[in-house]
Amino acid sequence: MALYEDVPAGFEGPTPGAGPEDLLDLGPDRRSGLLQQRWADRFGRIPRLTRWAAALTVGSLSAAGYFLLGVGPKPAPGRPDAAPTSSPHFADDQAVDMVAASARDRTPLGDYIRSASAAGSCAVVPVGDMPEQRLEAAVRKALPNYAVRDVGRTLNQFTGMCSLELRASNGSGSTLVATIASPARATKNLFDQTTVASRTDGKVVVSIVSSLTRTGWTITFGAVGPVSDEPSSAVLLELTQDPTLPW
Repeated sequence: MALYEDVPAGFEGPTPGAGPEDLLDLGPDRRSGLLQQRWADRFGRIPRLTRWAAALTVGSLSAAGYFLLGVGPKPAPGRPDAAPTSSPHFADDQAVDMVAASARDRTPLGDYIRSASAAGSCAVVPVGDMPEQRLEAAVRKALPNYAVRDVGRTLNQFTGMCSLELRASNGSGSTLVATIASPARATKNLFDQTTVASRTDGKVVVSIVSSLTRTGWTITFGAVGPVSDEPSSAVLLELTQDPTLPW
């Protein structure tokens, strides 16, 4: 199909024998076919080995660009590392249960000797030092209305002190329990770690303050009794941090 060019008014139409330059051909452009044929002829004159080398070079460059630009397949996202789990140095529930059980136990405390302890597993007490007497004095000072009920020690065959326990009571039905455990081996912590916990049924409350010292001692002071008569956590904390005690 051909279209006529715009002509001046009064022109009656193309004259017979008009040249092709007077028409606009909207069909396929043959020039593109000629150009393609020329390039094909030139390509055919290139030696086969040269063509293979060029193809390999282009392919390598394309692959490099594909991955450098991040278009290539992404590696599967790694599964994030699970956060390390950590547990407190002294489980709150265990400490509360221990204090409650000791306060209700009516069996008198006494000394116990471990006959098969490893050397160095319990703290060596200097000759003449009486840590149980210093503990009693600290309790009487902090809670003057409490009377010491009994004291018990666990020693080993090397006369090392493994643990020390004290119980004291007042006239209102409250009982104080103190438990001190020496480190099983030499320990150096960056700082003291303190836990405060309590449990109550609305009438009776069990409160504790437990501290792991820089040197590895575990010191727990707890009280069991009526809610209205319970020593404050500040008093229990003061006892765990008493500078006159040897832990």
